[in-house]
Amino acid sequence: MRLVKINAVLFAKMMKMLTAEDGATWTQIANATGLHRNTVGNYVREMYKQRVVYVCGWERDGRASYSIRVFKLGSERDVKRPVQTRAEIARRYKTKLKLKEQNAFLYGRAA
Repeated sequence: MRLVKINAVLFAKMMKMLTAEDGATWTQIANATGLHRNTVGNYVREMYKQRVVYVCGWERDGRASYSIRVFKLGSERDVKRPVQTRAEIARRYKTKLKLKEQNAFLYGRAA
């Protein structure tokens, strides 16, 4: 059996994910390799500075804003972050207010 350094294996897995058709986020790479999210972030950030990877898309986070970058191997131009319309922002705000009122009614607290 041949010995292989673990860093080489993890680096290969990371490169495989970054060459995929739809790219990968820091969290996806961290889950696939077993590395900590901050470690993956440091690697990807440095590759981004060296123009080895680029932002090929954006994903929504838990707060419904586009803040999660999707990276892909290459040196193309970054995709711009989608802008939320004022209507989308207002809809989210009104939904949050309704939930707050419902919770206040259910639990007897003042809004």
